[in-house]
Amino acid sequence: MNERPKDIKDANKKLKAEINGRKKVEEYFQNTQEFLKNVIDSVSELIISFDMNRRVTFWNKTAEKITGYKNIEVINRGVTKLEVFENSKAISNLISDVCKFIDKKNVNIFLNSKKNEKKIIRVSGTAIKGGDNTCIGAVFYGNDITSDFELHEGFLEGSSYLLPHRNDKLSLKTFLKMTIIGYKGLLITRSSPSIIKSKIPISKNISVNILSQESFEEFDTIPSLDSLNKKIQKFSEDNNKSIILLDGVHYLLTKFSFEQFAEYLYRIKDINAKNKSILFVRVDPQILNNQDMAVLENELQISPTFKIENIILEEDIFNILNYIFEQNQANTLVSYKKVMTKFKIAYLTAASRLRDLESKGLIVTKRKGKLRTIFITERGENLIHNKKNPSY
Repeated sequence: MNERPKDIKDANKKLKAEINGRKKVEEYFQNTQEFLKNVIDSVSELIISFDMNRRVTFWNKTAEKITGYKNIEVINRGVTKLEVFENSKAISNLISDVCKFIDKKNVNIFLNSKKNEKKIIRVSGTAIKGGDNTCIGAVFYGNDITSDFELHEGFLEGSSYLLPHRNDKLSLKTFLKMTIIGYKGLLITRSSPSIIKSKIPISKNISVNILSQESFEEFDTIPSLDSLNKKIQKFSEDNNKSIILLDGVHYLLTKFSFEQFAEYLYRIKDINAKNKSILFVRVDPQILNNQDMAVLENELQISPTFKIENIILEEDIFNILNYIFEQNQANTLVSYKKVMTKFKIAYLTAASRLRDLESKGLIVTKRKGKLRTIFITERGENLIHNKKNPSY
């Protein structure tokens, strides 16, 4: 039986209402998505996301501004296909860790801008979950901290520095920071391959050689002073902007006399000056007598970051330095107002104490917008470590 005209008219009205309703819902979701995208694009943090095939699925305006790469240039492309990622393997591993719900906070990733500038981004990551609660991707958000890494002590190219310290932790930290801001690094060490892998990140900017007469699959070895000399010469000649850390002096002094070592060190220093490289020589002061240590101190400059033994701070000023250190470690900006509030002191008192720290090379201040923010230097960090760990 055919429908009556009124029934057809009612059915058409109902269908039209449903279509209009769906259109309104679609428009609502479209507007909501556009609104959320605008919000994400307006934030100062970099936000990027990936799917499980390691393809970029989101790239906000801040990411565009930092790298120079537009959204359309990276979306739906895999990390291995994009030059913007300094180490695609590290990014892939980071995505895997996040999808295993391993906590990843304040991790540094390295991006290359279109202008061939290295950018260091401190990010935190979280998993993107699907309807069945499985991981379908990962999103990372963070800030550009490149300028913070560049707050080193201004090592001069062509200079050779003595790092008088008992172990290699601070020396490696200084060395790695220099490679992060664009130097090609050569590490010469006595550490075992397993220790090297745990301390040194995989990077095309770093070469590692082991001082040994044995052979290793993963690393080249240096068995003699002559081969040490040749290795440093070739590396500094091949790389216009290079930094070399010689970290196995104790081994060399057991295999050769101090006089032999010093003779080659003079040659290495001359090679370094000629090729405008930066040379670090770490020495444990306890393995040398005063006369031999004096020879090294006269031949090599004491690294400014390690000249801290004569710095004396009153307790209230040291507490401010330690507060700045802890806040910087947490990637939190420190302002004059924060120092005043934390220690309940007036502006003039805070300014006086901060000027004292800055005059000693322990902090630097920088303007970020209307705020004057405070950062601890390498020397300041070294002072903190030595104060808290006297035998360090």
